[in-house]
Amino acid sequence: MSFIQAHQVCWGVEPICQALQIAPSSYYAAMKRPPSARQQRDAELCVAIRRVWDAHRQVYGADKVWAQLNREGTRVARCTVERLMRELGLRGVVRGQRSVRTTLGDETHGFLSPERIARMKKGVIYVNTARGALADEATLIAALKSGHIRHAGLDVFHNEPLPPDHPLAKLENVTLSAHAAFRTPEASETLLRRAIDIVKRIVG
Repeated sequence: MSFIQAHQVCWGVEPICQALQIAPSSYYAAMKRPPSARQQRDAELCVAIRRVWDAHRQVYGADKVWAQLNREGTRVARCTVERLMRELGLRGVVRGQRSVRTTLGDETHGFLSPERIARMKKGVIYVNTARGALADEATLIAALKSGHIRHAGLDVFHNEPLPPDHPLAKLENVTLSAHAAFRTPEASETLLRRAIDIVKRIVG
């Protein structure tokens, strides 16, 4: 039925039915038939699945979407979530990490060059907690806008602090954080208190 609906404007219902060896009356009867209970349930689940997938930055696969729906009280089989996600064209991020640990210097400045970014797998998630200048910023921004890089998590930048009107601050698929995000008054007080306790134990 969906095939006929998708192509009826170009070819017409009757010619398509003739090619598929389906009586046109059967097609029209099926179109008038009210949705089955399963179809209604699938339609409701599709809305919920897309909501969960979007809410978690479009990285959840069938397992995590299924677990989240059940946590919310929506009882559904995992195979159903997998089937509907496939029909919706939704998929999670595929595991496969590549980690580079380095310092910033003449040899590593712009290490993640336009050529290297182009060779990255489409839909990759990029995290940089080292130095902002390790990546070519203009190419990184372009890759984020095009979707070649699905999401970026950054706590280091070319210019620090990052200007409020910087392009990275305006992209929805970028998560920004301070490089020393833990440095809150409460955290500093805890570190100081523990240091004093250690000194007291040593001194006696």
